[in-house]
Amino acid sequence: MSLNMRLLRGKLRQGPLAVRRPLRAAVLGAALALCAGGARSASPVGLPQDALVVLCYHDILDSVRGAHDMDAVDVDALVAHLAWLREAGFHPVSLDQIVRAREGGPALPSRPVLLTFDDGYQSFYTRAFPLLRLYHYPALLAVVGSWIDAAPGSLVPYGDGQVPRSKFLDWQEVRELAHSGLVEIANHTYDQHKGIVANAERSSEPAVVTRRYDAQAGSYESDAEWSARIKDDLARNNAVIEREAGVRPRSVVWPFGAHNGAAVAIAQSLGMPITFSLDDGFLRPGDGLSDIPRNLMEKNPSLQDLMWSLQATLEPDAKRVVFLPLDRLYSADPAERERLLSTTVERIARMSPSNVVLQAWHAGGSGEMESVYFPNRALPVRADLFNRVAWQLFTRAGVRVYGALPVSSTRLDAAGLRGIYEDLARHAPLHGLFFDGAGAIDLAADRALLDAARTWRTPLRSFVALDASAAGQALPQLLDEWDLVAIRVARDVPPTAIAKLIAAANQRPRGARRLVFQAVLDGPATDAPALSARTATMLRDIVREGGVSVGYGPDDPTGDFPRLSSVRPALSLRSFPE
Repeated sequence: MSLNMRLLRGKLRQGPLAVRRPLRAAVLGAALALCAGGARSASPVGLPQDALVVLCYHDILDSVRGAHDMDAVDVDALVAHLAWLREAGFHPVSLDQIVRAREGGPALPSRPVLLTFDDGYQSFYTRAFPLLRLYHYPALLAVVGSWIDAAPGSLVPYGDGQVPRSKFLDWQEVRELAHSGLVEIANHTYDQHKGIVANAERSSEPAVVTRRYDAQAGSYESDAEWSARIKDDLARNNAVIEREAGVRPRSVVWPFGAHNGAAVAIAQSLGMPITFSLDDGFLRPGDGLSDIPRNLMEKNPSLQDLMWSLQATLEPDAKRVVFLPLDRLYSADPAERERLLSTTVERIARMSPSNVVLQAWHAGGSGEMESVYFPNRALPVRADLFNRVAWQLFTRAGVRVYGALPVSSTRLDAAGLRGIYEDLARHAPLHGLFFDGAGAIDLAADRALLDAARTWRTPLRSFVALDASAAGQALPQLLDEWDLVAIRVARDVPPTAIAKLIAAANQRPRGARRLVFQAVLDGPATDAPALSARTATMLRDIVREGGVSVGYGPDDPTGDFPRLSSVRPALSLRSFPE
């Protein structure tokens, strides 16, 4: 580390007023030295000139150590980021500039970027703010009222443990920051930055989108109870920020990025029409401000990590997908269900797909949706299983979960079917919905189902499926309407048909990456070794023909079908990255 950087770090430890004019040139020189050769000579990230990029930081440390500091960034990395943004032609802007540009005021500069800092750490005042003043970069600071209100010397519940109250700002510091001309304060909830009990197995899930489970009563929080909890909390945080800091927030930064359409509507009713998630991406001029994506700076990202993260917003990753019926994890015995769940999570973690499509309904012998695996208003609950399985797959196996439901039913009318989709989103941690239409696509009806679910879970990606024989000329239109399109591929589908579908997909931006070829397991498990080998061959053949995203199903985790040893090398992105 250079002498100049040592001086900078020493001054940062003394507080924001310690970085003074004599150090300015030295600090800038140190910052640019960190980027020398790499940032200046590198080609700028290929984002559109008018794309608004939002970066999300948390704690800023002198030195980041281990998993405990997963979301922290050290001072060296932050300085390198800020210097590179300037060198690469990015222009940090304030939330006020963004709002005024949307209201017909001055247009944003090219390559705009908004810097956000979550949780109200003391390190924002002592380490980040001096740098912002040095560069004259504006920022958004999201604070949690209950943490700042905690008594001096106390411990604050944070994550799975507790941290000293002194780790967070006090209200006098928040007021100083709010009136600095560089920092806008955002509402990060008063006391909802935590997990609450989400099911009978006591899974702890993000409070803003979770229906609290009452183990004594054996019931979930109602819509009215949930709405009152969120509204009271956001209003309380607004009031305490206005009283203590002299400003009233106009934006909400959702804890963990978890939110839904109903929570956004509550925030808007309280005078906060702007809300931020934690989804990677960027904002274009025509996009709304009610669900702004942010790129999380985690694991102390290097300058190269930052550039890669920004480029990844433009080129989504290839997908590896496992299709899993919840029937395979069902047992009337709760202890057996837990054993089956553990087996499944371990298998999926070893397989390392990017996504699991989890079938949320049971057909019995009729082929119709007779019961489901989540609380709902219309059909029998075979077992309250979906929430637990989805959360374990996400948190322990690291996959994103899509809930699969039929798009038609002889037992339910249109309103009843919409209610089923709403109830799944209301009670389950989902990343998307899989519309299982067996080749029958009704865009308007399916869109209504998706919109109904998004009331309770946002964002929800859309994933629609059809057979290879039914894709034809409809594929480009489907890619216009849906985030992902699954093509079911039986073993008799020729390679030429795969190549033709890929060519059709490539008529749309990144179409081939959003086209998922599902190798269908179509034989008896008694021939498991041969079928497993054939499935792996199908996946390799699809990739050889130019397919980018692939998957297979249905999976049988308890019977190891298809054989993990056969299919994993053909599927896993972790072992065989694109």
